[in-house]
Amino acid sequence: MEATIISIDGTQIVRIRDLSRAGVQIACEYPPQQGCEVIFCRGKVFVAAQVAWREERCAGLEFYQPLDPAQHGPEWR
Repeated sequence: MEATIISIDGTQIVRIRDLSRAGVQIACEYPPQQGCEVIFCRGKVFVAAQVAWREERCAGLEFYQPLDPAQHGPEWR
């Protein structure tokens, strides 16, 4: 499953590795720095998040507000 993140460094396509109400683990070529604020986008869903941790090719994003997947339709699944 793919999504897009928007950060101060620009926009990039990411692969979703794990998704929960509280956040998402992503894999990408250039993960944003820890502490960076991002917008996570999938379909019509746009979510504000902060990078909680970062490794070489992946990162964990913590959503500012927990999400209800039932409210966001098929793009979220």
